[in-house]
Amino acid sequence: MKSQINRDTSILIDNLITARGLIGEDAQPQKTAASNIVKWMQKIYGASPQIVNQQIHQYLKLVAKFREIYGDGAIIIIRAPARINIIGEHIDYIKYFRTRVLPFGSREYDMLMAMRMRDDDCIRAATTAEGFEPKEFCIGEFPKDSRNRNRDECWLEYLNNLGVPETSWDNYIKASAFYLQNMYPTMNLKGMDILIDSTIPAAGGASSSSALVVLTGVGLRLANNLPIDKDEIADSSSRAEWYVGTRGGKMDHATICFAELSKALLITFDPFDVQPIHTPAEGYRWITFYTQPADKGSKVMSEYNERSIVSRLLIPILLEDIVAENPSLGESWNRVLGAIETGDVELIEKNSKVINRVINSLSETMMLNEVKNRFPTLYAEAKGLYPALFEVRGESARLKIRDRAAHHLGEIRRVLKAAELLKSAAEAKGKALESEFMKQVGQLMYETHDSLRDLYEISTDDIDRVVDIAKRSSGVYGARVMGGGFGGNVLVLVEDEGVSELIETVEKEYYAPQGRSGLKENSILISTPGDGVMTVPIGSSVVPESNPSANRKRRYCRCPIRESVRQILINQTNDWKSWEANEQKIINLASDLLLMDESNFQPIRPIKPIIVAAGKGQRAQESGLETPKPLVKIAGKPAIVHVLDIVCSIPNLEKPIIVVSPEGESAIQATLSKHYDVEYVIQREAKGTGDAVYQAKSKLQDFDGDVIVIWSAQPAIRPQTVWKSIMIHQAVGNSAMTLPTTKREKPYAPLIRDSNNRVIDSLETHLESANTVDYGEDNIGVFCLTNNDLFYGLDLAHTKALDPITGEYKTPKGELGFPNQMVRTLASQGKIVLGLAMADPREAKGIKVAADIAVLEGYLRDFDRGE
Repeated sequence: MKSQINRDTSILIDNLITARGLIGEDAQPQKTAASNIVKWMQKIYGASPQIVNQQIHQYLKLVAKFREIYGDGAIIIIRAPARINIIGEHIDYIKYFRTRVLPFGSREYDMLMAMRMRDDDCIRAATTAEGFEPKEFCIGEFPKDSRNRNRDECWLEYLNNLGVPETSWDNYIKASAFYLQNMYPTMNLKGMDILIDSTIPAAGGASSSSALVVLTGVGLRLANNLPIDKDEIADSSSRAEWYVGTRGGKMDHATICFAELSKALLITFDPFDVQPIHTPAEGYRWITFYTQPADKGSKVMSEYNERSIVSRLLIPILLEDIVAENPSLGESWNRVLGAIETGDVELIEKNSKVINRVINSLSETMMLNEVKNRFPTLYAEAKGLYPALFEVRGESARLKIRDRAAHHLGEIRRVLKAAELLKSAAEAKGKALESEFMKQVGQLMYETHDSLRDLYEISTDDIDRVVDIAKRSSGVYGARVMGGGFGGNVLVLVEDEGVSELIETVEKEYYAPQGRSGLKENSILISTPGDGVMTVPIGSSVVPESNPSANRKRRYCRCPIRESVRQILINQTNDWKSWEANEQKIINLASDLLLMDESNFQPIRPIKPIIVAAGKGQRAQESGLETPKPLVKIAGKPAIVHVLDIVCSIPNLEKPIIVVSPEGESAIQATLSKHYDVEYVIQREAKGTGDAVYQAKSKLQDFDGDVIVIWSAQPAIRPQTVWKSIMIHQAVGNSAMTLPTTKREKPYAPLIRDSNNRVIDSLETHLESANTVDYGEDNIGVFCLTNNDLFYGLDLAHTKALDPITGEYKTPKGELGFPNQMVRTLASQGKIVLGLAMADPREAKGIKVAADIAVLEGYLRDFDRGE
């Protein structure tokens, strides 16, 4: 049976169905797409067979529906978690001290987006949720402004002219699409077909809207070959969401982007920073109980606005007056601000008297007309920003000041303290000590609830009722209102053993009297910290089958953060002598740039293999080998089939090209027809490996992706070497050529580096009669190049080496070599060539003479044993 190279929705559906049959099997096949699906589901969602089965069913429903709507073809799937905020409510928008929050991404609840890129700028969107009609729009609806202007100013100007759009679920998709076009005003962005499926309750306080904005942003960047940087996406998504009429911050989006398994995130604003905080790996659950929807009518909106005016505008200006009138208090207050800045909980607590003095110095309340008299400029600004407040409440409205500040300053201490306690719990020796730390976290949650109820006044009778029910349940450590308030969610921290009793009690005492079932209506979410937004490594190529390249050119965003990480990655790879010590850091950097880790890596650009199986094989024949080297059986399988097994295990793969000689063509075709669907190119004359690769140029003229060049007689190359090379190559993004190397004495084709360890040349001691070096790097016969750079370099090398009169290459052996002439050609043109000194020396072993067969079979046995 032929192996499938280009996978599509139908094959993915088959794999998902097969995966369901593997759940719970002790002896799963190790190298099948279905078993890989099970392993990935276990890694992301946990090992429970029931949960894995549910998730596979969810993905199966998504893919099947996508095929039903958009037809069969290649797709990619992206997931984003629900946002759960442990502590840190109504302080992320404060400006008079450095604020922090402590959320995490839910492992159990997420939003999935299946997407297929398009060749036009249309976005077609559908969802599996009932009651939401399919939508369609064009990115070109956004008015481009390519003038050299501040892009944020352009965005705000557009939004002010737009006004609040009519309510529609696709506004969040438009938000991301239009903001991205605003970021890249000269680009003609490509659109996509998308289908959304979500287990995050809509309007349930777990940021389903922000998840949709983030997913759309990631999908469009993939569709347009734009870089994916977590901080940039979080920031862009928060500003994009202003499209729907809000002016919120980026806590939700940052949580969705940066979430990590078994960790909370201590997110700091102005300047932005994310610090992962380890939590206990097991033993506790965070449960949200959705009560009633928050009333977003004018009265409640005026309540939100009142708190915003007080927090953003009034308290800061009142504090300035207090400090000016009392310099000694001002000095003490500055120490408090410094402690908050550095996150020094102990120093904050030591200065509690100072904090209380400052709070008590603030007015208890202030009427709007008093604000008008004392601070006319601030008043005018507030009236422009919050006209609804003035209309509903009038100028005689009395604003609470002191209580709001008391909440802010208490909450920042609780956030910092909770982060310390979670970390201590994760590091605790013994269950009893761990539990004690978690109980203290729960106590802080109760304190936050009291503060939000009494000082910020955003709780409701329903919320208070659920908190009281939870407080009476065994195993509960803490509970509080979560989110904006005036309805919404209660968050509860509970031991594993207490989950069932807690849910049963809340169902009986809260939901049942209203004729509701919290579980059936998905109002009860049981969460633990999980990973953030990621591409899912079970989908197909993102390249449209109807037109794989569509003349799309690669583009790279010069995002300062991404550029910094990329440069660090390049520097680490160039430090070839320290590869072993730096390898995990290198992989982590690549993971950050690609927004996926090594265990779920899926190429973000299509891959086209070129397998060179031409050449005379004179040395092999002289040694007694009668079979062409690609067809020599190693461990019962032709060498070229070993190579195809390796490259075809990589997702997002295009049909391989096999370069053959006229003499070997029929035999290789006869062998491979039993195994793989490939295409052939003939090298008419044996003029070297570079010339062999050059013969594939006509097949790749319209291909916009990366090419793997690999020798057909290298059966000992390991799959992890190939995919790590591709991963690093695509993460760096602007490397023309990336090749794994092995460190050894007297390398056959040593890589040459300059004084800064940058690759500048590669020499061959045989064909080029180069001098040997005592110790250095040897290539192993695998090379990853961008398609444009591959033939750019080959064109230059070919033109330079070719004698136009004789048609022969003016090289020592009359051959165009690869990779040596490619490396020096690309490097001489100022392009980046990366040598990755990560390969095992045994991987460089190829078939040259008959005696190599036994050696290679021994190496394969060693690798199978993990040696």
